[in-house]
Formats: sequence, C-alpha cells, structure tokens
Amino acid sequence: MVSTMDANIGRVVDHLDKTRELDNTFILFMSDNGAVGALLEALPVMGPQMAQVMCGIYYNSFENIGRSNNFTYYGPQWAQAATAPSRMYKARITDGGIRCPAFILYPSFEKQNGSIVSDFSTVMDILPTLLERAQTRHPERIFRGRSVLEPKGQLWSPFLHNTSKQIHRDDHVTGWDLVRQQAIRKGSWKAVFLPAPNGPEHLVHSTSIRALRGTIIMVYEATRLRAEGVFGQVYKT
Repeated sequence: MVSTMDANIGRVVDHLDKTRELDNTFILFMSDNGAVGALLEALPVMGPQMAQVMCGIYYNSFENIGRSNNFTYYGPQWAQAATAPSRMYKARITDGGIRCPAFILYPSFEKQNGSIVSDFSTVMDILPTLLERAQTRHPERIFRGRSVLEPKGQLWSPFLHNTSKQIHRDDHVTGWDLVRQQAIRKGSWKAVFLPAPNGPEHLVHSTSIRALRGTIIMVYEATRLRAEGVFGQVYKT
C-alpha cells in the first residue's frame, strides 16, 4: 500500500512539474491517526459475535500473518510502541490517539523548505486555509438553501508566511469528546479526562504532552480549568 501510494503521488507531482503547475499547487498529505491497539474480538459489546465470525473465516496463526485470510492486530502494547513517545493509541483522546504527521508543499510559503513544525494545529484549520489559497469565501450559514456550519479553524497562512509565531492564540480553546473521554487544550496546557482504569483526570504542558505517561498528575489544575468554565465553553454547542 505504501509503495503504491508513493509511486502514484510521485506521478501526480511529476505531471504538475512538467505542466509547470507545481508552483501553483497546494499539496497536503496527512496520515490517519493510529495505531490500532483494539482487539475487536475482546470488546465487551459484539466481541463474542466478532470472534465467532473471525474464527470461521480467518486463520490467524503467526505463520499466516499478512495473507488474505488473516485478520490479526498487534494489540495495545505494540500500538503504544508504535505511537511512542505519545501516550496510548487510536480511539483515545491522548496525543497517541489524535496526533498525526503531515506535510505541506507550497512554494509561496516563506517557511524554509524542510522545516519541521510542532506548533499546535487541528484538521479544522485545513478548510479555511484551502479556501483562502483558492480565493474562495465560505458561504457562512446558508448554502443552496441549507444551513451549514461555519469553519472553526484558524488560517495557517500567517504562520507559514512568518508573520505570526503561532497558529492559535494562547487563549484559544480546543476540545475533544470520544466515548466517555474528554480533553480540552488552552494555550500550552491540555487537560485530559479519562474513565477508569486509564484516569484520573490530569493536566500537562505542551512540552511534555507527547510523553504524557511520565508527567506529574495535576488533578487540581484540571479541576481549576473546569471551574473556569473552559470545559463548558467547548461543549456548550
């Protein structure tokens, strides 16, 4: 799969280069979040039924891994290894479950080629950035007679043109909510609320978010953020 993607993306880039459109094309490649650590047959809901189906169709021996009749996972511990140094993996709102690698190619941006950027951003920032690059306005609340949501993301352009030191302001709040897990991020701090046995709630600074497992648990800080109404600010809509 990776080889096929690489070859065909290369074909597109080569074509853009030959047609002299490469310098006028915004290229964005972003990975899916991962890695998958769940064992579907072990889930409390539908797990037994899934196991029955898998046993009847797939042959999951070690020797058979990678073949068409094999359906194996490498489990939560290897998933944790794959997302190191971040904590946890897909289906979690810790950085191991939501942090994704991405790269951009667009010659008009003034960031030096090959620059590695670790400033906070979300997928919500992509739409307003692409609309701006295409010189197209969002229809705001109504489009073709239908109500639509307005984009909540921030433009990448000021940051990538070196006119701003960060994408999001220090007072910007971003929230996540997924299967009884919640997290909020304000500035350089991220509060994470996980149900047992992965809790309790804790708060970490951006300099140590990726290595969340080794940070000091600061329950009182997370409680303070809740008291300030930050959590409600994210989810009130």
